[in-house]
Amino acid sequence: NSSKFSMADTSRPAEIPKKKMTIMTKAIIGGLAGALEITCAYPFEFTKVIMQLEKKYNSLGVFAVIKHTVKTNGFFGLYKGYNVLLTGAVPKAYVRFGVYEYLNKNIFVGDSVRSMF
Repeated sequence: NSSKFSMADTSRPAEIPKKKMTIMTKAIIGGLAGALEITCAYPFEFTKVIMQLEKKYNSLGVFAVIKHTVKTNGFFGLYKGYNVLLTGAVPKAYVRFGVYEYLNKNIFVGDSVRSMF
């Protein structure tokens, strides 16, 4: 009976064919991921360094130092020096992901290593 409902009759949206990403695209995504990671983690890294370098802040605790920094320098005070770290970390992540994808695609195949010669 075609009038009866069955699991096979459920309609699904048509699958969109997946485009394979190039190594360059994956490397760019890796660089962006590195930038996002640094942007999220940097205020805590900044706070850690301040606590290590300034003895008077060492005993206050992380959140007290963050609160003090925001109060005296504004929210973006937590990102002092951020551009220096970002300048080095984004290219590092870009190269890391790009090389990984290149090696994964061209050198390492399954459980073996493709001959390069």
